[in-house]
Formats: sequence, C-alpha cells, structure tokens
Amino acid sequence: MDLSELKKLIRLFENSEVNELELERDGVKVRLKKEEGPKVPYRPLPESELAPVVPVPAPVEDVTASAAGSHVIKAPMVGTFYRSSSPTARPFVEEGDIVRKGQALCIIEAMKLMNEIESEVNGKIIKVFPESGKPVEFGEPLFEIDIS
Repeated sequence: MDLSELKKLIRLFENSEVNELELERDGVKVRLKKEEGPKVPYRPLPESELAPVVPVPAPVEDVTASAAGSHVIKAPMVGTFYRSSSPTARPFVEEGDIVRKGQALCIIEAMKLMNEIESEVNGKIIKVFPESGKPVEFGEPLFEIDIS
C-alpha cells in the first residue's frame, strides 16, 4: 500500500459513517478510528441551581365548602403534587394537623417551577387527597380542612 492509496483510504473513511476500520494488506496494518464526541459526566444539579420555590396562595374561589364546617382546598394549577420540599423531608402537613391561614400545605411543580400552596383558612386537616409525586389537574381537591 503506497501513500496515495493510504490518503484515499483516509478520505473515504472520514466521509463515511464508519467509526472504526482495521485493514491488513501486504504485511501493512492500518487502523483508523474516529474521535467520539466529548463525554459529559452526569452530575446532579446543586440545590442552588434548582428552580426556586414560589409561594402561591390558593385563590379564594378555590376554597369551597364541602360539608358543614369544612373547606376543600383545590389545585390552583395543573402540575405535580408534592407533600414535602424534598423526597427525604417530612410532609408539610399530615392528616390531623392544625393549620393556620397562610401556612404551606404542599408544593405543585408546574413548568419546572415549584409553587408553594398555602392554606386560606385556620383549621384541622381532615384529608389529603392526592399522593405525593402524582399529577393534579386544575380544580382537583387537595385537602379537606375542618374549620369548626
């Protein structure tokens, strides 16, 4: 194999979709290999780069009477419901907890933004409807609160 054949082989290899080629001819071995793109190692985002938690009070019209002396807090947006600020953190509230108006009840993640949902009333949590990590729809019941 002479130099002109080798140059022709290299040109053909560069313009092909072949990533690696090994050839032996007349006692001469040629091995061609294309460079792979740079490998970017996976790294989780530090908490400082995560989307900030933005408090969003539940609108008054989303708090409706369900039974005498109780209110239902409904989802003010479509998103993913989270009972706590992180998978290892304790839930904001549990059934049986006493809550105050303005207290954080949960987080709904919508479009990579964490929206803190606050209580509109003082009372006791009777029921938590959705499971943590599950999607919720606009107007879907989140909590039932006893206000009596």
